[in-house]
Amino acid sequence: MIKLDLTTLLVLTVGINVLIGVFMGALYRLRREQLCFCFWSLSCLVFAAGCLAAGAVAFLPWSWLTVVIAYTLLVLGPLFVLCGMLQFVEGRAASRSLRSLFFGLLVFVPLLAIYRDSPQIPRLMTAAYTAVIFIAAFRLTRRIQPASALPVRALQLFFLTHGALMAVEVVTVFHAWWHRMPLANSPVLEAILVSHILLANCTALTFPLLAFFRSEHQLRILAESDALTGLCNRRAFYSRGTHAFRDAVQAGAPFTVLMIDLDHFKQINDRWGHGVGDDVLRFMARLLREELREDDIVGRIGGEEFAVALPGTTEEQARCISERLRERVFQRGRVIADEPVNLSASIGGVHREERHTSFNDMLMQADSALYSAKGQGRNTVFFAMTRALEA
Repeated sequence: MIKLDLTTLLVLTVGINVLIGVFMGALYRLRREQLCFCFWSLSCLVFAAGCLAAGAVAFLPWSWLTVVIAYTLLVLGPLFVLCGMLQFVEGRAASRSLRSLFFGLLVFVPLLAIYRDSPQIPRLMTAAYTAVIFIAAFRLTRRIQPASALPVRALQLFFLTHGALMAVEVVTVFHAWWHRMPLANSPVLEAILVSHILLANCTALTFPLLAFFRSEHQLRILAESDALTGLCNRRAFYSRGTHAFRDAVQAGAPFTVLMIDLDHFKQINDRWGHGVGDDVLRFMARLLREELREDDIVGRIGGEEFAVALPGTTEEQARCISERLRERVFQRGRVIADEPVNLSASIGGVHREERHTSFNDMLMQADSALYSAKGQGRNTVFFAMTRALEA
């Protein structure tokens, strides 16, 4: 049987956690708005201090104050992990939850002092409280956006394993306390200690990865979204539409493109101001999101012009959708921002046929159909190479 050198392992753990804590602190200085890095830095540094205090308990004569300090630090480490997760998930809304966590710690510390005469009880309480913290942290990870799938899955595994190890320690320590057995040299507790230390290091290293994934996802959204409406911008719409077009060609599936232009939008800006004009554009974006499917691709491709790609939609279905959109704009756009703008929209559409060799071909024909719709009096739907559907 291999004999583990726990002293060496503890020294390495302290060193690694101090380095990670300093690294997290440096990240917090660079990204002040992300308070989670401050909590995670404190978690690593406090855990390192807890390991040192626990080592002091093993080598120094039994002192209830030393025990209270050691176990409090060992609980504070995971508690700061949970605080960081709360701030990462909830942002400023996490303040109330954070107060509740530290209130729980204020209850925990006096209990340690009360049961200072028995070495098993403080350890039992610490393991139980830590298990609860890690289970709570696991539940928090389920609220993180799916774009961070890799680090989230890793953290879920680490948190669940942490919680399970602490639960096993609770059972082991309780069994020893109940049967008046010594805790020293227990192979189960030794294995738990080693696993807990290794998991703590792995968990700490995963936090920056989690924040990096989310930041990259947010930057991607900003790069692909129209700032005013939140819809796809021109580049993102073209990219996603091209992929959808190719999929439709390969599958032989129907595919339709619509171009939508708000009628007399310049007059709205001139008469009511650009603030009302922006409200009109946001209204149109909300209406499109409400009326279309999640699989449909919607973008603002310029000024007051919007475009929609409808995968799996026949020409007849697209005509019905277009007419419904035109009616909704006309009915719901009479008053916007308390101003009687009497909004209407013209819609041009084209359905995919064999002659269409690219998504760009369809966009150009849909744009041509849009001009035909405007030429027929506006507030009209017109499909390429078909007659107009008069409003």
